[in-house]
Amino acid sequence: MLTTALMASADRAALKEIFGGSCRRTGRIRAVLDAAQFTSERVVDPRLMGCRNACESVEQVLRDLGLGAALRAAQVAEREALAKEKAMIASTRTPPKPPPGGEDAEAAAAAAAAAAKVAEEADRLAREEAARRPKAAAEEAARAAALEEAEREAAKEEAARTAAVEAARRAAEEEASRKAAAEEAARRLAEETAAVEAARRAAEEEAARRAAAEEAARRLAEETAAAEAARRAEEEEAARRAAAEDAARKTAEEAARREAEARAAEIAARKASEEEARKRREEEVHPKGKGGKGKGKAKGKHPGAEICPPARPLCHAEKVPLCKIGCGRQVAPGVTRHGKPFDTCCRGCALGAGHDDLCGKINPSKEGTGTELGIYLAWVKRELDEESACLELPFTLLLLISFSVFALLHLKQHDTFAVEGAWKQELVQNANFAWAQNFGHKSVYDVNSYADFWSWFRIGFLPLAVQHTWAFSEGLNETYEQLHAENMTAFSASQLPATYNLPFGPEPDEAWAQATLPVPDQFSTFNRIVAGIRLRQERSAASWDSCKVPDTVSPDLMRAWLGKPCMPADPPYELTPEAHHAETFREPQRTEWLLSQQKTLKELQLSSLDMEDGCSQLDAKWSALRNTTAEYSGCACKSCAEGARTLDGQTRPGPWLDEYTQRVELGMVAYNQNHGLISLVSVNFFFNRAGHVYKLIHVQSAWASWLLGNFLEQVVVVAADVVWVGSLLFIFISEVRELLGAVRSAKYGIYQAIFGDYLNFWNMVDWISIICAYAVIGTYLRLIVETGSTTGTMGQYIELAQENLTYAESEAWSVRVFDAVETMVLAEADFRFTLSFYPIVVMLRLLKSFDAQPRLSVVTRTLYTATVDILHFFIVISCVYLCLALNALMVFGQDMQEFATLDRALFSSFRAMFGDWDWPSMEKVGAGRLIASMWMWTFQIIVVVLLVNMLLAIILDAYSEVKSRMSLMTTLDAQISEMLRRRRQSLNKERVRLSEVWNAYLEKYGDEKLMLSSREIITPEDVMERVQGIGKSQAKRTLANARQTWEQSLESPYTPDSYMEHLKLCGVRLDLLRHKTSYIRAVMSAVAGRIGLTENPTIALQETTSRAVSMVKESSG
Repeated sequence: MLTTALMASADRAALKEIFGGSCRRTGRIRAVLDAAQFTSERVVDPRLMGCRNACESVEQVLRDLGLGAALRAAQVAEREALAKEKAMIASTRTPPKPPPGGEDAEAAAAAAAAAAKVAEEADRLAREEAARRPKAAAEEAARAAALEEAEREAAKEEAARTAAVEAARRAAEEEASRKAAAEEAARRLAEETAAVEAARRAAEEEAARRAAAEEAARRLAEETAAAEAARRAEEEEAARRAAAEDAARKTAEEAARREAEARAAEIAARKASEEEARKRREEEVHPKGKGGKGKGKAKGKHPGAEICPPARPLCHAEKVPLCKIGCGRQVAPGVTRHGKPFDTCCRGCALGAGHDDLCGKINPSKEGTGTELGIYLAWVKRELDEESACLELPFTLLLLISFSVFALLHLKQHDTFAVEGAWKQELVQNANFAWAQNFGHKSVYDVNSYADFWSWFRIGFLPLAVQHTWAFSEGLNETYEQLHAENMTAFSASQLPATYNLPFGPEPDEAWAQATLPVPDQFSTFNRIVAGIRLRQERSAASWDSCKVPDTVSPDLMRAWLGKPCMPADPPYELTPEAHHAETFREPQRTEWLLSQQKTLKELQLSSLDMEDGCSQLDAKWSALRNTTAEYSGCACKSCAEGARTLDGQTRPGPWLDEYTQRVELGMVAYNQNHGLISLVSVNFFFNRAGHVYKLIHVQSAWASWLLGNFLEQVVVVAADVVWVGSLLFIFISEVRELLGAVRSAKYGIYQAIFGDYLNFWNMVDWISIICAYAVIGTYLRLIVETGSTTGTMGQYIELAQENLTYAESEAWSVRVFDAVETMVLAEADFRFTLSFYPIVVMLRLLKSFDAQPRLSVVTRTLYTATVDILHFFIVISCVYLCLALNALMVFGQDMQEFATLDRALFSSFRAMFGDWDWPSMEKVGAGRLIASMWMWTFQIIVVVLLVNMLLAIILDAYSEVKSRMSLMTTLDAQISEMLRRRRQSLNKERVRLSEVWNAYLEKYGDEKLMLSSREIITPEDVMERVQGIGKSQAKRTLANARQTWEQSLESPYTPDSYMEHLKLCGVRLDLLRHKTSYIRAVMSAVAGRIGLTENPTIALQETTSRAVSMVKESSG
């Protein structure tokens, strides 16, 4: 509180009220603080020093307030009071009681004497203190008086100093006031001077502005007049040019028409003269009888009159071009299948076969009132095609759904993945070698030499594949020995049972039979090995000629130094093999069979030793089993008999695996009864001639029956098969009918009917879908046949008692089983391959159905619109991409397998285009991190940032163009509503189907091309006359729709170029309007300045204009 009060000068009054007056409180506090003493442990306690500082601060403030004398008196009084209290406390202390008992009297007397001495000493001290008090009081009073006098003197001096300071301050304030007044007067004078100068300058600027405005208005008026004159001149010039061009075009057309008419008249005259000559010759040969008539044709007619009538006049206001053949007739309406307008009058004229029957035959009375027949029938055909394609959409979806069910339920990929994944996991994780205690440190992927292969095969694979006894946990023998040592009881792992019996049945307590576990040839608990284990290899031939030696070294010297010929591998297996390498095998050699049904694990391991060491030390190896093995006949490796040669050329047994080997395959056939899968498992080792050993585990599986599962699954499978096959049959029949119809109506040959009239892109899609579908069916039937053959062979093999067969007979049956399974899995692979293509074909059929609906055809029409630009851009991006891929091949190919070949470099670059690259490996290449970074930057900037975005811009540009045309097109629900309306009205006999309209005209003309190229003008009455049952309203409506659709097709699409042209025109108009507005504003400003409206410059332009106009009117009036 004291510190807080002292920090603010405004609180001195409160401090004076608390500690002022007699100052007893402050004196008491000072006396207590001076008398306070701490123990030795508390000497450094800062609290006493803090309190003393605070007290001194309060005392200083009280002295400043004029209470110094009272403070000193209070301090003296409080010290005396505190001393009295101490003395009183000391005198009132109770002396200690004497201890009880007579025997302590002397001690009590001594204590009493000591107490008396203490009391006497206290009295003496009190008397001395009383004697000193008057003297001290006098001295203190004298000191107080002296201090008070000194304080009075100091106060007087302080008052004098304060008065002097106050006088100086007042003088300074008066001087400052005088200076401020002088400065204010100067400032006002400067402001008045500046205002006068600003007014003068404003007047000059106003005058200059008016002059500039008048000059600008004059110049603007001149420029506007010049621009207007130039524009009018340009418009007049453009009008003159257009008139001249129009006149020239009309002249050219008139000349062409006259030339055509003259040519036609010449032809007609020539034919008439020829006809007249022919008639004369006939009359000469056959003269007229008496009263008879001539047998010739009537005069005035000639054969060419029906074939080549004169060209008809224009049927519409627009100018129609003439046929490019030069016959003089106008071109047919409509466009070709590629979207280009016709440039000939008819199909017959284009093919050089003469004009069609209806070419140029138009009723002149109907010109300008009806619609051309070709336009009308083209609209009818398009409506029929769109309706058919739209109705095909649900059918295509049904086809897709039925195929999906067919493929999913027949393949069951999830079950196949589970079984094949279990095989691969087991072979990688559990077939281990390089054992230390109970842990195998190496797996199949650690096989890098011949010795590693045999270690993996004998120690890792065979104990895993051949389990004829129940397997117990590792370290069981040590555990049993420990128990035997602790309990003194005979524990031994050799006394454990080798097999167990497993009861099974519908309920645990109702067993039907028992199974002995483990089942022989059981792999990974649930897979049964069939027909043993097969080992075979691909081998290369040795040749000195195939060695690649430098030209500067003698071949003989190189041969002596190398010590062995070269053994090139074919195929070389230079890079990591893929799955298709494991599915084929070229010229298998040294095939060996390890039949677990005939031999035990120990015998199979000894057989592998024979294969490894080339049948060395046979007696030592087989001596222990010679008595138990009935068919022991020496070396167990038959193909090792001629594996090596002596120095004299004699053959002798040698290792099964040597430097001629380029590939080793370990194969097994297994059956999983829980899933019904037959699997062909192969572990492949590829020895390339660089010294690397590639490992690949590949499993191929096929179902033992095409109809597996419960009853409900079988019903669903059969239903899906029937629906899908029925849909395919319907598509096939429809396409055949359409093809036969085109062939029957062929007028210019079957080839032209098929490839010119019938075959288009979407029909090709239909036939491709049919071919792919029946390829799927064919491969599926082949798979069913091969599956039946394989399961039959397996059944025969299982039926045989293996213990009654010789080893050679068992090998023969194993060969049959492996051959059958290999054929079956290849058939299954072909079936899956054909299945993978069919969804793409179904997708194309869906796009065909989408193309019939304007709103759904955005994708197809966008691609069609951008096709030309994409093809040209593809040339650029392909060249750039190829160059960068070649660059990547040169930079990374030596260090990264992904870029080692051109095809891999192309694919890896494509992955990099989408952000999938291995930069940690790329930056470690031999070319260096800088070169790798340069390639990455170049590829990303050129291909990803520039070219790919350009491609997207091309597609988006085409999409915007298509979207602008499709914005007002019919939606899917509107099209469906229109189809339902037509069907409802057809059922109610309110209209006829468009197919009836088409068939009516097809019956009349018989040629579709002739109908679509006809220029005959028809009216609703003609349609009603031709089509039975059609109403006049429907005839008018269909003709109007056909004409409207044709006119819309002639309109140019509103493209971004059109948009930019309109923007430029708007910009020109805005510039002209801006110039005119500026001119008017300048004129009005000049007028306002002349009539004196400058005194109020804040008036808006509109108000200024109105006031100026009104004043001009008043002055002129």
